Amino acid sequence: MSANEALMRISDFARGNFTPFLVLGDDGYVSLDLSSLPAQQNLHLIKKVKQTRKTYGDDVPITEVHTEIEIHDAKDAVKTVLQMHGKLIDKKTIDHTSNGLPIEKTEIVFGDGSHGDADKTE
Repeated sequence: MSANEALMRISDFARGNFTPFLVLGDDGYVSLDLSSLPAQQNLHLIKKVKQTRKTYGDDVPITEVHTEIEIHDAKDAVKTVLQMHGKLIDKKTIDHTSNGLPIEKTEIVFGDGSHGDADKTE
């Protein structure tokens, strides 16, 4: 997978929503439809599908189906896109003293005027 393809895929996750997978019925209830063309074109947005079936009733069996769908986290995808574009910097790596430039060697001056080398460990 190229970097551009990865960026496109993650961008899809960032823009993704449940709309392609849902159908609003005449009765006002929402149902899940993974077979529609919009759903088929957006299946890559789905992270997980979980379905359980429960049958009960002696005389007339009734089957209850419970379906859960999870899509990729848009907030996490936006963060990844920003990192890929260099727009999101980890606060732990910011060096406020050198304006982000590498520090070759650091010399420490102690209160008594003696010098130390920050690159050496004791």
